Amino acid sequence: MRRLLPLFAILLPLALASCRSGSQKAAAPTTPTAPGAQAATGALPATGAPPADNKVHVEAFVPVSTGCRAETLDLLNQLATRYQDRISLEIIDFTSDEGMKRWQEAGLNCLTILFDGSYAVVFDAPGGAVPITFQMPPGINWTHEDLEHAFAAAAIGKLRPATEDEIQAASTPREYPVKFTAQESRDLASGKVKCQVLANGKPVAEITEKNGANSPKDRANKAARVLSEWVKGPIVIGDLRMEETSPGRETVLAAGAPVMAATEADAKAASLSDPKKVATIWLAGIKSALLAAVPKTPPTPPIADAK
Repeated sequence: MRRLLPLFAILLPLALASCRSGSQKAAAPTTPTAPGAQAATGALPATGAPPADNKVHVEAFVPVSTGCRAETLDLLNQLATRYQDRISLEIIDFTSDEGMKRWQEAGLNCLTILFDGSYAVVFDAPGGAVPITFQMPPGINWTHEDLEHAFAAAAIGKLRPATEDEIQAASTPREYPVKFTAQESRDLASGKVKCQVLANGKPVAEITEKNGANSPKDRANKAARVLSEWVKGPIVIGDLRMEETSPGRETVLAAGAPVMAATEADAKAASLSDPKKVATIWLAGIKSALLAAVPKTPPTPPIADAK
């Protein structure tokens, strides 16, 4: 154990710093108690190999003992119960000696959730199919809603590892040939005005409600303006995220600049339970439009045989 301690001392503060950067509040430590979930023994390294029963194997490397990821752990347990016939969950506390050993052997340095060995995965979500990287605390690269969608997709065989091109497209600064605009229309049946944010002419978000003094048109125009400014130069899709900026208000941010905020009124109009679900749909729609605009890399032509 003496060989492990110096590296533990270096890596653990870095990993635990993620507790301060996420959006979840600290709470009492949660242990994996759901059917289908099991505590890590640390006896074997994380291999990503699916269990013999052909279930999808989810390994969650989380700092359990700190209590700062209690909400994430509770959600993992709920999802393990919901999909226990199709998914097996193992929670590894990397703040423990054995958990730290497995964490290091897996080549990790932050909170990570692996689906059959992959932390970067693709699945259909509201707004389209997008790659999600389940590393770092929720609210940075992924959200709890992303985790729910990933489990649901994995349970029906609709989740796959992201390709290198997809991962690079989401994490490497690059130009995106996307033009963001706003469009107003009126529902003929109800007479209600609705506004859409468009990416290259295709809707990525719909707004029907006022927010304070801002009409739906004002909100859509602002969103299109902020996004247009953001994509003027090379950008990283990972800089597009969402954050609870006040109670009942979930804001989509592009490199820290507020794009649009989902409110309780937006959730009610969309028949959704809370603003976070509305923002999740907006976020996925924008990400999907950016990725769709990336030119596909042509396959490398075969090398002709030497004569």
